[in-house]
Amino acid sequence: MKRILYLMVLIVFVSVACSLPFGKDKETPTPEPEMPTPMTEPTAAPVEEEPTAEPVSGGGAVSNLRDAEKAVVRIVTQGAYEFAGYGSYEQSFTGTGFIIDPSGIAVTNNHVVTGAALVEVYFSGDPKPRQARLLGHSECSDLAIIDIDGDGFPYFDWFTNDIDLGLEVYSLGYPLGDPEYSQHQGNISKKNANTPTNWADVSNVVEHDALINPGSSGGPLVTSDGQVVGINYASIGSANQYYAITYKEALPILDKLKADQDFLSIGINGEAFLTDDGFSGIWIYSVASGSPADITGIKAGDILLEMEGISLAKQGTMSEYCGILRGKAETAVMGVKILRYKTGEILEGQINGRKLEVTAAGSAPDPGSSGGSTSQASGDYYTEEFNGDVTPWKTWVAAGDANKKFATAGAGVLRFELPSSETYAYVHNTDFVYSDVYVEAEYKTISGGRNGFAVICRASDQGWIEARISTRGQYTGSFELYRYDYNLKSRGQNPYVQLVPGIDRVYTNAIKTGFNTNTLGMSCVGNEIRLFINGMEQFTPNKKAIIDNVLTSGTTGVGGMSFSDGSVIMEVERVQTVQP
Repeated sequence: MKRILYLMVLIVFVSVACSLPFGKDKETPTPEPEMPTPMTEPTAAPVEEEPTAEPVSGGGAVSNLRDAEKAVVRIVTQGAYEFAGYGSYEQSFTGTGFIIDPSGIAVTNNHVVTGAALVEVYFSGDPKPRQARLLGHSECSDLAIIDIDGDGFPYFDWFTNDIDLGLEVYSLGYPLGDPEYSQHQGNISKKNANTPTNWADVSNVVEHDALINPGSSGGPLVTSDGQVVGINYASIGSANQYYAITYKEALPILDKLKADQDFLSIGINGEAFLTDDGFSGIWIYSVASGSPADITGIKAGDILLEMEGISLAKQGTMSEYCGILRGKAETAVMGVKILRYKTGEILEGQINGRKLEVTAAGSAPDPGSSGGSTSQASGDYYTEEFNGDVTPWKTWVAAGDANKKFATAGAGVLRFELPSSETYAYVHNTDFVYSDVYVEAEYKTISGGRNGFAVICRASDQGWIEARISTRGQYTGSFELYRYDYNLKSRGQNPYVQLVPGIDRVYTNAIKTGFNTNTLGMSCVGNEIRLFINGMEQFTPNKKAIIDNVLTSGTTGVGGMSFSDGSVIMEVERVQTVQP
């Protein structure tokens, strides 16, 4: 099970981080087409004191770009999602939707809403959410219909002409989880762009160059007079290629979904994967309650291996899965084979038939070496829970008494005890050196006041890269990003170099303040640094990439800091690294 564990952790990392440029270096690299990425944005849901909103004024059909803003909504979902190697997380995602009927019927993408326990929508300029109900969805077409509380809403009409090359179009929505409405101009650059993806199998897609970003999923692509040409759902950001499901594909499907029916769906939210050694399947992040998959016994965290005796995702896409669904009636009985990732068991059963039963026993993924350690004995994927042998973990002090040891490991935790103010202590694993890596730690503050906790990558005799958050004191709820530079320290200068020039820290509601447990993750891939707090990617105010062109490789680890008001105690329960 080690192989599956490692590969599935990579899959979830790609999903959470969206379009990270993964891929191991080869001696003779061969360029491969880049797969599109879904445009959903993990984010912290806004905290609102009042649960209801005022009516939206100005009903009627949208006829220009100025009025289009009134009919585009920001969607915030909350639910429990299963991530390989990480377990179940209560996660918030944001996407975009648009209203197509004054009664509040709105369109979005399946991957935005399916499996969510709560769906809320926000109108531009209104901080108060409205509740929405999922009416129907199609995972193969990546479409969903929601019904927003209220009526008398402005709405969009559909484009009815041929979609010609060069047609001027506008992407509308709420990218990057930003509550500020966004509009970008572009043109249709390809009429038939049926690019395969690992989360849907759409047959009628156009390519355009009207910018979309994570969080734009489900937003409309419209003409200058506000008619909907398509629904944005994917992008290859590095190539400035953006994709929309055409109205011709969407309309017949949406008619079914509006009638409270699912279409080309068993009720899962998942992604296909294919490993280098040919292992393939569909990782299931969540399952819609009451769906055929749920009734059969499929759970979040399962891997769908086969359907009707056919192996799935053999090309790393959803084509086999969706091809089978297209050839079956909605109530047809279909055999399925499942790998239950948590236990290693193989289960078989039928959609719309008999429930899953274990047909081959298994065991939970092997957590690592013998002798009581819970470390994964591989540099590619490493989890340390601080039981057993922890000798690879070495400490050093960046500020404070360098002769003292402020961190101890054992009995399932790494414990920072910082008895005085302005003490910065770090611990890193000396066994493995990485270039591109994702490092994540789960920790909580036990006692004390102002503090900081950090994960680090590329630690060497030159310095390290550090992502730091604060849960107590003056800077509560903020994050900071630094490169530590030993050369500056040797010259008596401040060695902490801000990676976001001109910005000391950024505040976010993703951090659980006080004495709560937080998960802090950072990816260092190429020269780009990305930050994740409790599964939600964080962005700087200017939304620009965070770049470091100095450090290229080193070890990974964690750090604890006490600031100006005295002692701090923190405990780290888990440190995990993934090498792409």
